Amino acid sequence: MDGSENVHPRLPRARRSPPEVHGLRRDRLLHLLDELPQARLGLVVAPPGAGKTTLMAQWAATCGTDVAWLRVDRDDGADGRLAARLSEALTDHLVLGGGPATMTQLAIAVERRTEPLVLVLDDLHTVAGTAAEADLERLLLMAPEHIRILLGSRRRPALNFARCELPRTLLVLEDDLAFRGWEVERLFRSVYRTPLSANDAADLARRTAGWAAGLHLFSLSTVGAEPTARRSGVAALGRRSRYARDYLDSEVLADVSRALRRFLARTTVFDRLTVERCDALLSRGTSRRMLTEAARLCPMVTADDAGETFVVHEVLRRHLETQFEDEVGSTQARAWWCRGADVLEATGAPVEAVRARALGGDWTGVRRLLHAGGPDLLAAGARAWADVLPAWSQEDDPWASLVVARRLLDDGRLVAATAAAERTEPRLGDPVGADLCRHVVATAAVWGVTPDLSAGDWPALLRAATRRDPASVARDTRATGSLPVPYRDLVQGLASLLAGDATSGEQALVRCTHEPNGATVPALAARLAIAFVGLLRQDAGASSRTVDQVAADADRSGLPWLARLARGVADAFDARGPARADGEPAGADAAAAVAADCDQRGDRWGALLVRAASAMAGLRDGDLDPAPFERLATRCRELDAGVPEAWMRSLHAIVAGAGDLPDALVDAESAESYARSAAVPGALCLAYAGLAVTRPEQRGELLDLASMSGAATGLGPGPWRWLGPVADLLWGPEPSVPEQPLHAPSLRAPRLPSASASDPSASRPTAPVPGRTGSRPQGPSTPALPGPAPVALRCFGEFRMAVGGQALDLSVVRPRARSVLRMLAVHAGRMVHREQLADALWADVEPSAALHSLQVNLSNLRGLLSAGVGGGRGSTLIVREGDAYGLALPDGSTCDVLDFERALGEARTAAAGPSDGRTAGALRRALEVYAGDLLPEEGPADWAAALRAQYRSQAAEAAASLASLELLRGDPAAAVAAATRSVEIDVCLDGAWRTLIAAYRLLGDLAAGERAQRRYAEVLLDLGVDLRHAPSRAGTTWTAPAASTVGVTGVRRSPPLPPPREQPGPAPGAPTRSSAPRR
Repeated sequence: MDGSENVHPRLPRARRSPPEVHGLRRDRLLHLLDELPQARLGLVVAPPGAGKTTLMAQWAATCGTDVAWLRVDRDDGADGRLAARLSEALTDHLVLGGGPATMTQLAIAVERRTEPLVLVLDDLHTVAGTAAEADLERLLLMAPEHIRILLGSRRRPALNFARCELPRTLLVLEDDLAFRGWEVERLFRSVYRTPLSANDAADLARRTAGWAAGLHLFSLSTVGAEPTARRSGVAALGRRSRYARDYLDSEVLADVSRALRRFLARTTVFDRLTVERCDALLSRGTSRRMLTEAARLCPMVTADDAGETFVVHEVLRRHLETQFEDEVGSTQARAWWCRGADVLEATGAPVEAVRARALGGDWTGVRRLLHAGGPDLLAAGARAWADVLPAWSQEDDPWASLVVARRLLDDGRLVAATAAAERTEPRLGDPVGADLCRHVVATAAVWGVTPDLSAGDWPALLRAATRRDPASVARDTRATGSLPVPYRDLVQGLASLLAGDATSGEQALVRCTHEPNGATVPALAARLAIAFVGLLRQDAGASSRTVDQVAADADRSGLPWLARLARGVADAFDARGPARADGEPAGADAAAAVAADCDQRGDRWGALLVRAASAMAGLRDGDLDPAPFERLATRCRELDAGVPEAWMRSLHAIVAGAGDLPDALVDAESAESYARSAAVPGALCLAYAGLAVTRPEQRGELLDLASMSGAATGLGPGPWRWLGPVADLLWGPEPSVPEQPLHAPSLRAPRLPSASASDPSASRPTAPVPGRTGSRPQGPSTPALPGPAPVALRCFGEFRMAVGGQALDLSVVRPRARSVLRMLAVHAGRMVHREQLADALWADVEPSAALHSLQVNLSNLRGLLSAGVGGGRGSTLIVREGDAYGLALPDGSTCDVLDFERALGEARTAAAGPSDGRTAGALRRALEVYAGDLLPEEGPADWAAALRAQYRSQAAEAAASLASLELLRGDPAAAVAAATRSVEIDVCLDGAWRTLIAAYRLLGDLAAGERAQRRYAEVLLDLGVDLRHAPSRAGTTWTAPAASTVGVTGVRRSPPLPPPREQPGPAPGAPTRSSAPRR
């Protein structure tokens, strides 16, 4: 019997109707639930008071679909009771027979309904462990696709979500529901009518962990208080908490025994609770049982997946600390916190130990810890312990004053941070502290005008990338071994993005996000940069959520500058419409408010970046106002940021051309020259697109040049496409991309005037003189294919060329002519502008003489080809279009460079599908083609060295990817061969070494595995890597690199493939010429 025939009183309306809620409307959460129609099953899980019901009710009122609501009660856990309650809740939406229905009858009735329906079940935790959960799972299995079910619970229901019959689940968790700092500011201004400053709102969000009930209770506790009193109340939350006492006791701790509550109160000295820590503190062996019981009974105590580490919610923790101090007295409480600090120091947790010592009033111990581990304890994101420092200490104690200086630096207040550090240094009398003060001053100075970049640390390298030639910075950073890997990847990724190389930039940034601690500065910054690129590409959903999560994580980690920047980016790409219903600004207005806040704090870089994001988002959405980009270019110039200025100038040129402004042509030419001078190939691509708007007679050629330059740079063909409808309006629909990978002219490292080492401003690009005249370079196009004689080109390992089956004897022509032929060969199938040829081969002579020498050598090559092939068929292989030359490839021709690139392209395409065999086959073909370094005959020539290094890197990565695939396919012998090839090509490829070691061990060849392990260790030592952070022999396990999917074995499938070749320029410091026509 299922109990459905039992007679139950009709549900009160309060249980079967969405409640009326008046909380703050948070669009980011409503957008999450908007995905419910695709997922069909939604689950909102969070502790009591987190705002679950408010969110579900707000969404139900605006979703535009019929909604049936049921607030579940403990009594509904009886057998058959839930089905009866659901039949009452669904009465207005389904055709049901008389009396309560069974789950099967409900499913049949739902199937008869043809219109979409949303069923919301709130407070599902009240029937946990009862028959109602099984009944609900049956309903989920039988529900048709047009029914969406949304569940709200304090704990995850015991449903078998792994069953393939169940629909995909949309999860909204505690972290999602937590109020962000800016949402707290809106809440208190718009709902509670008691405004808080941005700083106080951020502090309140951090100290309450964004808990909705805590924010409401705090607002009630400060009703009628003056702003200064509210500010003091926020600050006091870092030490004592009484405002939520009654709520926590009745709603959170009601099922917790006195013994367990006592256990939690005594262990709140730890940020993260482990069995070892708690046993050491309490001198007992029962901690595992108590921690497990706490996680089961208390929804504000959570455990990691392994059940080894437990975290108490910040508000509950402060509440328990206060209760403990009330119970034992302040003297014993301080002694207890010092005892906890002893445990933390013994277990290697100095950051937590500092906080415990500060709570215990042990200032001598605090100074000792700061002296011993100052750099780590004062590092960005590691100073949450400073919340417990009393106000007097920040004035009287120099170490506390140093903490203030570091916090100002984290907030982007460079001038204030410098002043605070300079005041503190003479008071410390401690060399460690003095060094930390000087580090604050030096870091702040890096981001000033004419900075000293000699330190070579990651801020200095990143700052160099903002001044000029970011591609060189990216290459140099990748080669350095002095930076920690996450910071190296961060600088390389951001510098590549600044250069316009989105492919390489995103790959480096993705590596950065894979570090174990995802809340560090490099990981958070990398996630934000990746999301920003996604927003520009109009991937609004996932990217917006990532930006929001970065803002929240940065806020919790004590990184206010990064949190503010993420908030500004989120606002900039928000719906750019009118104000929200609550009167708060939205979109561009909200971003402008964030930028104004940055200005008020003295954060000029934050203001620049937020305004730039807002302007770019506006342009993408159709705002063709050139004024923002003009102002941004001025701000960049004031900050000595030549690279962002190049981007802003190019975007300004596009907008000016779209508006047909009088100086649009001059602006476009100026932008093109500036981008070339600053060595920013991505901005140069956009400048070409801007010229195409202002020069309709050359539109096709200029767009071809922009597209191919974008493809070579890593920005992709059609680099203006991120502008969306504006791009279609200005340049028409997206053109087709040639299937065969072809090369655009090198645009990376233009020639610069020699700069004096003593004059930092000498390296800044200079704007051209307006009003210059002269023809522009014609866009390259594919050379005509003149005649039937096929060409065979070999550039890897050694250079060889055969035409019509006859090998050419290059010894009869001069060395420079051979270099011209090799340069055309490596770009076979594309035109190369004569300026590029002259820059590469005759950089040390006058332009006119260089062009004359080029013509002479081209004439010699034509004579060689004509004589060597016979019949004049070879003379037509070198073709000219305008000012560009190319080596044509008739039908039947072969070129190992193109074959290599084509194989890598096929591998990338295959990797997106299910066939690892196709991917492996394409990678093998690529490695068969790669017979050695590119054009070794050219030696250290700058133009060849850059290409050589890039192909070497691609080949090594391809071999590493093949090794990973072979290991996945169960062939460790083939994996050994591929991994060995990889490390032979590039000895510094970590993934290849690890795959090699793992493959040897799977083969049972322990000696070879040990030998490979030692060689790997020697490589790390040569690079200056601290072996303490390298994998041990016992811990060296193989996992495939970043992948799109995860196999059933837990090993990631589809290893990453090397990116398409970017077209590098000369090596850093090499003199080159502008490829603009000579005048």
